[in-house]
Amino acid sequence: MQHRCATIFLAALVGASVVFSVVYIQSPQHRKIQSHKHDTNHDIFDQSIIWDTNTALRALLYKLNRNTYTCERMFSLGGSASGHMGDGNWPICFDGWEEYIPSGPNDPPWHHFQVRFDDNGQRTPLQRPLSRRSTAGKFYRPSGVHLERIKRNRGPNRQPEPLARPFEGQKQDQDEMTIIEGAVASQEELGNNPSCAMYGFGVDWDFTWEDEFHSITGCETHSFDPSLGMESHYRGRNQWFWNIGLSHTTTTTVGTTLRTKQVSDWAVFTVADTIRMLNHSYLSVVKVDVEGFEWDALARAFKDGAMDRVEQVLLEVHMWKPNFRTWSPEETLDVLGKDFVQKIAPESAGHEQVVRGILGWLQLLDEFERHGFLQYYHHTNPMSTMERWGDDLDVNNVPCCFEVAFVRHPTRVQ
Repeated sequence: MQHRCATIFLAALVGASVVFSVVYIQSPQHRKIQSHKHDTNHDIFDQSIIWDTNTALRALLYKLNRNTYTCERMFSLGGSASGHMGDGNWPICFDGWEEYIPSGPNDPPWHHFQVRFDDNGQRTPLQRPLSRRSTAGKFYRPSGVHLERIKRNRGPNRQPEPLARPFEGQKQDQDEMTIIEGAVASQEELGNNPSCAMYGFGVDWDFTWEDEFHSITGCETHSFDPSLGMESHYRGRNQWFWNIGLSHTTTTTVGTTLRTKQVSDWAVFTVADTIRMLNHSYLSVVKVDVEGFEWDALARAFKDGAMDRVEQVLLEVHMWKPNFRTWSPEETLDVLGKDFVQKIAPESAGHEQVVRGILGWLQLLDEFERHGFLQYYHHTNPMSTMERWGDDLDVNNVPCCFEVAFVRHPTRVQ
């Protein structure tokens, strides 16, 4: 009898722990939150939910940690040589790309193509790879619908190929390096025809992800970061660095460099204006790590239609209160301003701004689903600070930062 009672008690305890662990999904209030994840036509402001900080934050965390697609060919690039996901490491999904099989020792051409003029003025190839690490023989190129979309890419004007990688360090050292240039190479010679391209907003002196992505694909890589105090330059073999930043409006702002702490004017562009400036029609990858400015910048990118010209997005989100969205389309501002206050729980009096801010983030993440993206990766940044959102233990010590990745379904035509 005692053994039977102990068994019943243990089963009840396990059952209670399971119920407790999913109560935020199973309660009637949060069942609505769960269901709206599957409906790309929903609007969080149309839900009959009385939002408070706890409810909004749980919905946001659920969204960030819920993948809707399993990538079969996912690689970890950048960061440490160990290959473990962490700060500096990002995924890439090659579903929908075709594997490129090298035909000889000088293939793929983007690894070995470099030119100089010999004594007779003839173009002479140099066999000197620029990439930092080997890709273990795995190479991929766009295919299918993705391939058709990139055929209109033109890219920036061609520049002479440097015979060595330009020095990419602090400005005072950069001026000491003289770059010897060779001939201008075509996209065909570099093995990138049709021309695929990726944008990486936020570098922090680490080009390893872009270098390894280029090593695998031969695509153009464009790295953007005004905080380095480094001049824009051509890095060689379809790789560029641009001394501009990402924003919800194209303008000049005041910023502080990361290492020297020097205050200077920064040029910042919207995604749409950057695409126009570099003469692209479709981007294979956009990688964004801009320390909290991603929320407004991407909200504007969706509104401008720029995100409809992107195949894959790698995003680090920063959940810091100073980075609540300040820019939204007018129709969203109307909802937030007039009607939204009626949907905030009475006990949240005094916290309306926080609830609005969290739901502004959630609404932006919903835009990915609305525009045909599927989330295939999520990861808590190991360098995260722990943020306090209220007195409830469930919303205290929440990591600030997550990496998430989205891709268009490789067989789905938009």
